Amino acid sequence: MMKETLQQMMANVPTPISRAHVEGVVATYFDTHRTLDFERRATLFAEDVIAEEPVGGPPMVGKAALVAFWKAGHEAGWRSTLQLEQIIMGGSEALVIFNAKLSTDKLGSANLKVYENLAFDSNGKIRRLRAFNDAGCIS
Repeated sequence: MMKETLQQMMANVPTPISRAHVEGVVATYFDTHRTLDFERRATLFAEDVIAEEPVGGPPMVGKAALVAFWKAGHEAGWRSTLQLEQIIMGGSEALVIFNAKLSTDKLGSANLKVYENLAFDSNGKIRRLRAFNDAGCIS
């Protein structure tokens, strides 16, 4: 009975952005890490997006700043393979939990567990991205 009660409580939370939309955004986001298609990835974001990667660092403001960040990582030789673990929905936000295998030729590789909070605008674009991870997330 408790399970059904909790499911009903969750079902009553307004969700202006559908799970299917968020799953599609996440799939595209992950795919563009594989293909290095920064311009396609940028279409997922609002023009005035604010991104913290990681939270606590200086925020990147605007889509152009994000694209520059991605390109700088690529030019420095960073590679990433992302594996989705879970998407948790709440209102117009989602918590995306995934594992990232990060590597460069010079530094080798490491695994990073990432907890990314995505907030969506009324057009379904990501208006805020906050990546939570710390030293305990590295293996």
